Amino acid sequence: MAPTTDAPLAAAGEHTNTRGGAGQDTTLGHRILRGIATRAAALAVFVLAWQLVVVSGWKPEYLLPSPFTVFDAMWHGPGAFTHNAGITLGHAAIGLAAAVVVGGVVGVLGSLFAPVRAVVRSIVAGLETVPAVVWYPAALIVIGTSWYSILVVIVISAAPPIARGVIEGVAKTATRTSADQEQGDRLARLRHVVVPGSLPDVLSGLRRGWRNCWAALLTGEILLLLPSLGLGGQLYFERGLNDDVAVYEAMIVIFVLGWLIDGVFGTAAAMLDRRRAAAR
Repeated sequence: MAPTTDAPLAAAGEHTNTRGGAGQDTTLGHRILRGIATRAAALAVFVLAWQLVVVSGWKPEYLLPSPFTVFDAMWHGPGAFTHNAGITLGHAAIGLAAAVVVGGVVGVLGSLFAPVRAVVRSIVAGLETVPAVVWYPAALIVIGTSWYSILVVIVISAAPPIARGVIEGVAKTATRTSADQEQGDRLARLRHVVVPGSLPDVLSGLRRGWRNCWAALLTGEILLLLPSLGLGGQLYFERGLNDDVAVYEAMIVIFVLGWLIDGVFGTAAAMLDRRRAAAR
């Protein structure tokens, strides 16, 4: 009779596990949908506030057009914005990648060598307080009016928060690694303790680095007016033509792209935090 008794229990256990897995998938799907709905609601509030200002008559509509006028223009003529958005996103990818390399190396060095950690932290904190626009006069003097001036400013602006994220992440795992100092080799501790434990702080630093990268890049495109233009150059160019609708189009594209990519980093960090909490 024992096998007869155990069979229903085993079947019930399998049924419970299946439901648990489905529940986890459903929960993840709900989180994604909730995140999309939250951002859509925030965008709707922004558009509503904009429209209310237009309706109030605070400024004539040729200076402050309705958001629906701007959206209609974007829908019927997206070509230039699509092209320049591709240029700006390509520059952003290159700049952020360079900042990740520089910030990662500086962060690792500051984490491994205690004597230089305080010095690195102090330098990083100082660099984080300087707005990107302050670096451009020196970059133009030393490098000239070129894409490389923008790249250097992006690295100077975005690398410090990335380095800080690496240093803080590794520092938080130091107590756990010191407790197991005599057990296992260094590579095993690095793979199973240091890297997983520091990832949330590294992602947080990467998110701050992206924000600084986006701001530095758009500032450079507006100031330098390179032949490739990009979204920043197009924004300045349309302003010179007094095409106010096109100016607002460029602003919306810049806002939405930066906002969405920032949301990707935020979602990744939140999912990592949940997994780490579940593992405990």
